[in-house]
Amino acid sequence: MNKPNWNDAPKWAKWVSQDTDGGWWWSQYKPKWDEEYGWWEGKGKVYSVPPIEHPNASNTLEKRP
Repeated sequence: MNKPNWNDAPKWAKWVSQDTDGGWWWSQYKPKWDEEYGWWEGKGKVYSVPPIEHPNASNTLEKRP
């Protein structure tokens, strides 16, 4: 998994999550998983890393430590 490091997070970011296409997202507010589309609704800014598809993306939501 290529999860971004919290040290690289924007100051406003409170959550990080990954969509099934492999993109990681910073979010200020807790996003909600959309099962139909395989992504998080309410996400914020994309974190640019090489995407790696993640079939269990609904389990990737993490709150800032």
